[in-house]
Amino acid sequence: MVSKVGIIPAAGKASRFGGLFKELLPLDNGRLLLTEAVERLRFCDKVVVVTSAEKAAAHKAVLPNDVALYYQTGTELWGAIQTGFMHESGDYYYMTMPDTWMETNAFADAPVNEFSMGCFKTNEPERFGVLENGFVTDKHASARKPATAWGVMAFSHEIADFWKDAHPANYTSAINMALARGKWGLWEIGHYFDCANLDRYLDLLRYLKGKHE
Repeated sequence: MVSKVGIIPAAGKASRFGGLFKELLPLDNGRLLLTEAVERLRFCDKVVVVTSAEKAAAHKAVLPNDVALYYQTGTELWGAIQTGFMHESGDYYYMTMPDTWMETNAFADAPVNEFSMGCFKTNEPERFGVLENGFVTDKHASARKPATAWGVMAFSHEIADFWKDAHPANYTSAINMALARGKWGLWEIGHYFDCANLDRYLDLLRYLKGKHE
């Protein structure tokens, strides 16, 4: 039986949001951004939220009891992703960010490859990791528009083991190392909102209101 682990890296300091725990912002369906992210990963056998000492109590208070909480080791986003696959073994891993919104079934079309990215089109490539010529450039302001940006990822235990030995410096390096192996795929995730600041969060609320009217 194939085992699947979902990873949500939620230990970030949200400096662009004034230190607010933006993953705890509410949505119009009664969920929070963080619990919505958990729902996206409910197809997995185990869902892991990577937290920090500062955030752990707040996360524990809102998360379902079957979601595992681990303290982040290492630094920044890559440290959080590593923490997830170091603590839980699986055949496949699926990563989504806690302060983003997309449809709950965003992973439905994920192909089975060593490494895959769920992508969307954007006219703001300076805000995202952009795929161009087979590799990803983070915050690629000069990318041709509309650019193809990645929003979520899926990877096999072979890639997790490869990363453990390769020691990438950051998540973009890790992604490009995986892409260089040549066994990767893409899928479309449609609408994608990154609530990096208050204006982006308000954009999401307006979108959701219009969608439900």
